[in-house]
Amino acid sequence: MFNGTPFSTRAAALTTTIAAALCLLILLITTDIGTSQAAGSHASSGAVPQPSAAVGYQRAKSILLKKVIKPKSLAAGDDLIAFRMKRPLAAKTKIHVHEDREAVITVRERSWFFWVDDDPKAQFEHATRYVLISQRTGKVKTVTRNWWPEIKGKAPWFEYAAYWKKSNWAYSTLTPPATTSRAPNIRTAKASITRDTALRIAASTTECAVLIDGSGDKKAGFPDDVDGMEKVMGTTFGYTTKKLTPPNNKKADFEKAVNDLIADGCKDVLLFISGHGSKESVEMGEGATYSPKELKDLIDKNPTVGFKVVVQSCKSGSWITPLGEGPLITITSTDSDKPSYSADPDGKDDPNPGDTGSEFTSGLIEDLAAIPGDPALLQRVQNCVLAGKSILVCKLQIAWESALAKDEDAKAGNENPQKKEK
Repeated sequence: MFNGTPFSTRAAALTTTIAAALCLLILLITTDIGTSQAAGSHASSGAVPQPSAAVGYQRAKSILLKKVIKPKSLAAGDDLIAFRMKRPLAAKTKIHVHEDREAVITVRERSWFFWVDDDPKAQFEHATRYVLISQRTGKVKTVTRNWWPEIKGKAPWFEYAAYWKKSNWAYSTLTPPATTSRAPNIRTAKASITRDTALRIAASTTECAVLIDGSGDKKAGFPDDVDGMEKVMGTTFGYTTKKLTPPNNKKADFEKAVNDLIADGCKDVLLFISGHGSKESVEMGEGATYSPKELKDLIDKNPTVGFKVVVQSCKSGSWITPLGEGPLITITSTDSDKPSYSADPDGKDDPNPGDTGSEFTSGLIEDLAAIPGDPALLQRVQNCVLAGKSILVCKLQIAWESALAKDEDAKAGNENPQKKEK
């Protein structure tokens, strides 16, 4: 007995109470463990590396600068412009290369695309870089191509305004050229026109010129080239001229213009060709090219005509050997290996600042136009004509010398104008 209660009864009650307490304790412990495991599960899931966020434009630009352009490594004069797209290119987008339709780059995954023009003043062809940066991983793919890119049938940065628009640039060492650049300095000195005209008539009354802009690229300077040459040939010298511009600038247009002038009696013909090109090739109309072999065939069909040829194009010196002895004089804006250059923008050491069009041709036009107003130059022309040469050959010889002296890129060794006389 314990306080009047049988001991066995009290022991049974205590056992029941202890058992209930143990059950409650086990339940609490189990619940706590479960809660802790769940919490631990959530905490550990936060520590598991998640896929990185998509690479945005600013990060892609940073990758471009760090891994591709490396601005601190650029030496003085290493000018370039890196162009950007407003949004990434989708997977399977095809990037075509102008003038090389077989060279197609297929975008493997959604990527930022940058085009790096490593020689912005140079006409084409010249080396450029196509850069793709994966939007998923930031991985970089760079390939070198010699022409500008075309996406969905369009060249995003081909037109003058688009090329020099700063918002289209991811990076540049240059600033856009002034939009108020002056036209080529074509002067007409009235006091000397009579004498120059007399010289011209004494040599020939059948002088003509065909001037063709094969590419229509304003930023490269080709429209200014043919406009300036038309003024000096037609207005200053009084030649019958035919100027061909897009879309009437194909091979058929060019050869028809030449043949028509010859049929009308032209015996002394300047052929001025300005456009993007490569070795033994120049653009002549959309998606088409013209070669020195084709030009030689045209010249050979007209053996009684005195042809003078000027080619403003990259690697245009490669035309000299194939043309052989056909032209009385052949002038090219560079040699067979180097590109040619636009006159804009001017460098700090440009001896002919403010010129427009192509760097070499702008000087050639200015110096041809200067001849009628300079008695000393007119005397040189007269002596040359008396020695039996064509008056235009004589003028081109003189203008070539001074144009070479004021060619900023020739002085820097970037282009190398050539001249060959028969």
